[in-house]
Amino acid sequence: MKQNRGKAYNQIVSCCDKGACIDEYSKSEKNRGRIESRVVSTYEVSEELKQQYPHCKRIIKVNRTRVVKGKESNITLYYISDLELTAESFYEGIRGHWSIENSLHWVKDVVMLEDKSNMRNKLIAPILSLFRSFIIMIARYFLYGVTNFQRMYAHDIDIITLF
Repeated sequence: MKQNRGKAYNQIVSCCDKGACIDEYSKSEKNRGRIESRVVSTYEVSEELKQQYPHCKRIIKVNRTRVVKGKESNITLYYISDLELTAESFYEGIRGHWSIENSLHWVKDVVMLEDKSNMRNKLIAPILSLFRSFIIMIARYFLYGVTNFQRMYAHDIDIITLF
């Protein structure tokens, strides 16, 4: 839930501040020169929030602390769910979502410059996105990565169109 949701966001924060935590799970990881710690807490949904989101059963609060080169940053994220899972299960689901975001969408946005595309045709844009995903799949399967694919075929567009 983003802050731009106004009243709903404030209600969620209030539920977490005033309500009792149902379950909590924490985990720390060290990779790529940074230390990340996450604390995932679950809360009951207030009656007021249920009026806006009738199927909502849990509020999930994630406190993330990152230390990179001695510099610490903290962020708190909020989610709502229609599932009644443990905090550990929500942690795994959220991390799984970000692994997809990092492994596919980041490649499409940064490597293949999808965000810079000026294609606004509502019929063609999804087809091009699917085509990019297909190219990424081919590159990963046959060429051991998108970067190797770019190096090999950056100057030979005819090869790419064979896929």
